Amino acid sequence: MQAKNRKEVTAAWQKFSLTLIITVILAISMFYCYVHTSAVELRKIEYKTLEYDKIYGLQLETTVKVDSLVYLVQLLNTNERINDVLLQNMISNKKMGLMNHLDKMPERDTRLYKMLALQFNSFLNAKDSIRLLTVEEQAVKEDLIRCINNNKVAARQLSIGSATSGLDNK
Repeated sequence: MQAKNRKEVTAAWQKFSLTLIITVILAISMFYCYVHTSAVELRKIEYKTLEYDKIYGLQLETTVKVDSLVYLVQLLNTNERINDVLLQNMISNKKMGLMNHLDKMPERDTRLYKMLALQFNSFLNAKDSIRLLTVEEQAVKEDLIRCINNNKVAARQLSIGSATSGLDNK
């Protein structure tokens, strides 16, 4: 005994089975493409993260170098016990080391630091000019104090001399 609509049921079942198989294959291929795309994106993200970490480390190192250079410049002419010639030599060496370090880094990451390093000579010249003017000012102050003291001594001698010469005339 066969059903009267056996052919229709079989055709519907085959259509359902074919649709189910195509849907499963499509779902599996979509899942595979998703996993593959995710893996590629994760590799690219990991690569960029390593690149950014490297740049961040270099920028931190650059910041430390610039900070130490600025600290040394601030030490110039602050104390008589500091050897300014040796300090200037250290500043020059650190500046050259900074410039070499900046040359190893990408231009877009170091533009500000390069401008600052190139302007350091101007800063040092201004600081040296201030130091020379301070020394000259101190020398002029000492000369002025010495002249004022000499003037007071001369005025005393003149007043004593005029007082004694006035007594001699009488």
